[in-house]
Amino acid sequence: MEDYAPNLPDNANNLLNTIRTTSHRMDTLIRELLDLAKLNRNTLKPVPVNMQEMVDEHCIHIASSMAPLSYHVTVDNLPVCLADETLINQVWQNLLENAFKFCSTKERRRIHIGSYRADGQIVFYVKDSGVGFKMDYMHKIFEAFQRLHKDFTGTGIGLAIVKKIIDRHNGKVWAHSKPDIGTTMFFSLPEHSDISQQ
Repeated sequence: MEDYAPNLPDNANNLLNTIRTTSHRMDTLIRELLDLAKLNRNTLKPVPVNMQEMVDEHCIHIASSMAPLSYHVTVDNLPVCLADETLINQVWQNLLENAFKFCSTKERRRIHIGSYRADGQIVFYVKDSGVGFKMDYMHKIFEAFQRLHKDFTGTGIGLAIVKKIIDRHNGKVWAHSKPDIGTTMFFSLPEHSDISQQ
């Protein structure tokens, strides 16, 4: 395309664009499948993780990539948690990218990240004002290749990765959503979890 696109007919350029886009999607899918497979084998390396700093960095980066769209993002004070830093980073990245993505078509794009403690767990949540979904489909969203919104890009693996990571940390993941109102994604981590033996 770099060498010959100016000399090719429009139809040929359209075909090449389709090939390039499809190849990129396949590359992303393969990488995410490999990530999902590796989660069963890698030993967790728990360290104190600064959740506040991690979330702030992701929000700045994702918001920048979504320009010129503007978002109203609120991040509460988040506690430091004992977790595998690389894996928890992946959880935040997947959840926040989804929140920004599913808000992108709305006039009011609001995202709120917070936490609370309950029953010996620290619960984190990402609340968005996006397209939402019917709770009838709740059982599907954490399964690989289950995509509820075909109009948005994605491989259908991101939330499956999130669930597997949180399961390995002895936590839970769930969601509450309403169509056209928004979605809140939750995940919990034990407050005093000895995950070094996992």
